[in-house]
Amino acid sequence: KCYAGALEMIGYSITADELVIQAAADRAFYEKSGGGLTLSGGEPMVQPEFTLEIVQKAKEAGLHVCVETCGFCGTEDMLRIAPFIDFLLFDYKITDSAQHQKYTGVTNELILQNLRALDDLGKKIILRCPMVPGINLNDGHIEGIITLVKNLKNVVEIDLEPYHPLGISKCEQIGKAPAFSESGFLSKEALMEYRDEIAAKTGIAVKVI
Repeated sequence: KCYAGALEMIGYSITADELVIQAAADRAFYEKSGGGLTLSGGEPMVQPEFTLEIVQKAKEAGLHVCVETCGFCGTEDMLRIAPFIDFLLFDYKITDSAQHQKYTGVTNELILQNLRALDDLGKKIILRCPMVPGINLNDGHIEGIITLVKNLKNVVEIDLEPYHPLGISKCEQIGKAPAFSESGFLSKEALMEYRDEIAAKTGIAVKVI
């Protein structure tokens, strides 16, 4: 895939036309691999007009289009890009809305509203679930994932993402105190039991990535 994240690098800019031309140059590879253009993060929906322009031009060029998103954006903006994307990598961080507010700064109501709206449109979704010890690595959140997926029609895969501490150094580099300072990596093995439980109860493929 061609990843189109980090478009706001200091001293560097790119137009939608330029980006799609670069992505389309690898069309022969995509046709063999099944890949295409993926708008990743940061967060593409922070710039909804630019994202809309990119996905429109990408589809006009015949590219397969994916958007990776945390889902926190205007529903109208999300629905505007929906006709031009083939599937989504959609974050699902914390089931409990108050805890979601505590750790991310916003509740999850709008995120879930957007997820359900996309599901209603028949968009294929890979649900991506970062798993953080002491935050959401618990039975309640696992049941939340299971319940959510059972009420959606178009989730094709669930990815469990083990916590890593790489964000700590990034915070330090910009002079910001990390909100969560666990220095250890969560092993993939620690999530295997949860993987099996979710797969058994939803009938959907679950990966630990």
